Amino acid sequence: MSGHDETCGAEQARFWRDADLAGTEFLLARFVSHRFSPHCHDEYAIGMIEHGVEAYRYRGHNRVAEAGEMVIVEPGEAHTGEPGAPDGWQYRMFYIPTHLFERAAEAAGRTGLPHFGKTVINDPEVASAMRAMHVASQRGEPQLERESRFAGLLTTLVERYAEGVLQLPRHPARASAGVRRAIELAETSYAEPLTLGELARAAGLSDFHFARQFADATGMSPHRYVVQRRVTEACRLLRTRSAPAEVAMQVGFADQAHMTRHFKRTMGVTPARFAAR
Repeated sequence: MSGHDETCGAEQARFWRDADLAGTEFLLARFVSHRFSPHCHDEYAIGMIEHGVEAYRYRGHNRVAEAGEMVIVEPGEAHTGEPGAPDGWQYRMFYIPTHLFERAAEAAGRTGLPHFGKTVINDPEVASAMRAMHVASQRGEPQLERESRFAGLLTTLVERYAEGVLQLPRHPARASAGVRRAIELAETSYAEPLTLGELARAAGLSDFHFARQFADATGMSPHRYVVQRRVTEACRLLRTRSAPAEVAMQVGFADQAHMTRHFKRTMGVTPARFAAR
């Protein structure tokens, strides 16, 4: 387990991966002017605000999370992130593989992936446990301590806040048959120089009509969706220690600088820092 810091003015971000927790990834960051582009994760993105205020858009609504509150974003749900106060916000995030939450649900006497209807939660006890778990991983505390804290945290979240079963994948289920065809094309040909016309033709719609239906179904424009897919694949390749410059070309970015710009808007850190962890 290792981590790397990235500092730019008043903004700081540290990203690391904990192999003892099935590859759960962690982010400790302070952002003052940084704004996340619309994006989604394959994992549950869960965290707590330590200082300041984060504003974000999620499930079609603008949200605000303040210091001491927790945020839950489910897999496949498009969202943004930006300062909700002049001095920005500092938070501790977990990116938790879905199978771990499935195991937590089983421990809580449930089946399937847990669905969290609330995205902002005010629960000082759980927030304190979340921070303690995050710090334990950051400091590299003994494996048994990290595993015990982690299992307890996930099980408690399920017991207190899960509201049924999460159905995956999310986006195609909300889309028309035509838009699902376009999503499939974007998923398989993301590294190609796709055009709006090509995607619209796959959907059997006019360009403008398609762009609106696609955004309604996915929460992202067609361009952002393709960029998201490229970033997701870039993360996978960077985890294998592939060089960032090579990864950029493989996933369809014009060059490493192009990938870096979009990667940071999605992940909060540069590809080089992500790979170096």
